[in-house]
Amino acid sequence: VDSTIKSYFEQQTVVNQFQSGQSGAYSIQGRRHNMEDCFAIHNNIGHELGIEYYAVFDGHGGPHYMPIRKYMIRL
Repeated sequence: VDSTIKSYFEQQTVVNQFQSGQSGAYSIQGRRHNMEDCFAIHNNIGHELGIEYYAVFDGHGGPHYMPIRKYMIRL
């Protein structure tokens, strides 16, 4: 097997998992060198209204894009 193809399939997998109350998220790194996806879970941010905030940020922009997500909603 070509060494390039072999290294593509032997990369370490990164798994992210988070649970908060009845909410949760799970992601698995694909075959890229870095995990580029991330998620945000904010339970009961509206307190009296019971507002929930869930977001998935798909990392097609690369890992340099992900820190921007923290500015997308002010809690």
